Amino acid sequence: MKIKKGKIELLLAEKGLGCQEVAKNAQIHPQVLSVVIHRGTCRPATAGKIARALGVDPEEIVDNE
Repeated sequence: MKIKKGKIELLLAEKGLGCQEVAKNAQIHPQVLSVVIHRGTCRPATAGKIARALGVDPEEIVDNE
């Protein structure tokens, strides 16, 4: 599943959150979050976890194009 890398980075900045904190709240390893942001892809379940940890709907971070 493709994700919007820039949107995740923007949400991190807007909310003043670090990758470590989001990864912990999403219950994923920080390296997984880093890889997701770098590659721009992940499994649907991982996208859902990241979206919840950022307090947004998964639609906001998933690239449907």
